[in-house]
Amino acid sequence: MDTSSEYSFPIFISSTDYNLKDFRAELARFLSELGYRPILSSAEGFPDNSPKLEPWESCIPVLDKAFVVILVIDGKYGYPLNWPNCGDLFKDKKISPTHGEYFYAHKNFKRMLVFIRSEVMTYYQSYRRALKKCNNKIDEAEKILSHTLPEYIDFKTLQFIHEVKTTKPIPWIKEFEDITTVKKKFRRKC
Repeated sequence: MDTSSEYSFPIFISSTDYNLKDFRAELARFLSELGYRPILSSAEGFPDNSPKLEPWESCIPVLDKAFVVILVIDGKYGYPLNWPNCGDLFKDKKISPTHGEYFYAHKNFKRMLVFIRSEVMTYYQSYRRALKKCNNKIDEAEKILSHTLPEYIDFKTLQFIHEVKTTKPIPWIKEFEDITTVKKKFRRKC
């Protein structure tokens, strides 16, 4: 059975890099084997040296050319940064590069496939209960969860997941255990 794509089009892989380096590399290899052109901001040759953009902002012009965005959310959120050269879209938001990539792709109606680590989703359910208990007061919910969240899951990640799951149009979202799960679900979807 031939599983390669009919057309070679770019797919932008968005995730934190430092904790998912091997995962990202394997996903890129898999997509290449299927005939797609995976784009990773951490890859050699990525155009991130524009004097007009901060390095993390350089993903924005590249995202414009991507046909699909694969967003992978694990426990780490990334470092919140300002986006001073991205105009009105980001205003004064201070968000991680992965969050910025999602935000831009969503606002520009890019087709998105979102994969969220299953274990993180378990804590997301706790986040939702805490929010409800605190009448949507983020600071209070964070205090409640600070005693139960493991070190490898950032509270901001749970906030990010909430945005992804509740901001319309809501993208296609699936949970995953490991790279094998992502590959299987991608094959079924594409």
